[in-house]
Amino acid sequence: ARFGEPDFRDGERRVIERLIAEGPAVIATGGGAFIEPATREVIGQGATSVWLRADVDTLWDRVRGRPGRPLLDRPDPRGTLVEIDTRRRPIYALADVVVDSPPGVSHEAMAQAIIRAVSDHDDAAVRIGRAVGNENGNANGNENTGNDNGNANGKVNTGNENGNGNGNANDGT
Repeated sequence: ARFGEPDFRDGERRVIERLIAEGPAVIATGGGAFIEPATREVIGQGATSVWLRADVDTLWDRVRGRPGRPLLDRPDPRGTLVEIDTRRRPIYALADVVVDSPPGVSHEAMAQAIIRAVSDHDDAAVRIGRAVGNENGNANGNENTGNDNGNANGKVNTGNENGNGNGNANDGT
């Protein structure tokens, strides 16, 4: 690694920021992106974050034997995964939406669960926005007020997560 992880994470944050600015999209990040406070702030200001939560056994089944996992390139990769999960889980729990990603669920079923959860979140944000707008005497119909995460605009960020509905490597490592 010529520049190291800090430079990688800074570039990652800039790419995520640009993608969010381009408009509604699904952005699947790796597990380390949401750990970075600056990246988490960018996501929180312009998107809805989704954590696809899975237990360590499920994560291990999804990543073991797969190349391209430098954080798990250790003498005890499962033990390392447990340590990473223990450190990251409280931060992932800050996501706007949490969807469980158990083993054996089809990609289609996982995608539907994510859509439902984000829709429920957005519906709640609209209701909160209306209530805040009414409390402040705002009768302009702005449904995107009062949401600390700036959503109700259809932007979705998935992937800061343990597990992934399509079997990709967005598994929190």
